[in-house]
Amino acid sequence: MAQLSFKNLLLSFALLTISVLGAIYFLHTKAEHRQIACTQEAKQCPDGSYVARTGPNCEFAQCPSPPTPTANSQETDEIKIGQVAINLDQIKELQQAVDQGHQPWRLVPDEVIMAEIQQYGFSIDDLKTIKKDSGVSGIVTYKIIHKGVDYTVTVFQPIQGEPKIWTISNIVRLEPK
Repeated sequence: MAQLSFKNLLLSFALLTISVLGAIYFLHTKAEHRQIACTQEAKQCPDGSYVARTGPNCEFAQCPSPPTPTANSQETDEIKIGQVAINLDQIKELQQAVDQGHQPWRLVPDEVIMAEIQQYGFSIDDLKTIKKDSGVSGIVTYKIIHKGVDYTVTVFQPIQGEPKIWTISNIVRLEPK
């Protein structure tokens, strides 16, 4: 009788151990695969754009870096002109954020120019002078007047296709005729 109850006790302990280990495994794997819904908050970046919370820890996405003029760019009357250096890694990060539903304005060239143009020295008043000049697949050109001087600003899609983001790629000061 004592032997039988010892076997029952041992069997019960083994079943309890297996059950606890199974529950721990189930809870651990479920936690790894669950999707997280982040709060719908936005943080304003120094350039005036906004980033939302993203990723498994719901941290704010990285703000875009300020534009980096290339070797052939220059500042004229406080406007940065020339080719804008494009950081492909940053573009990919921004595209991923947009793919997750953040910063949808980056999919519309007209909204991109309105959001980003001040980084290059244009004023709020200059925004009233923006006119779309031309557009072809993946490239849109705008004319902007700053202090009586005409500029051409090119916005393009570094990654082609729909829905892909747009960014400013070049600013040219037009010579008076």
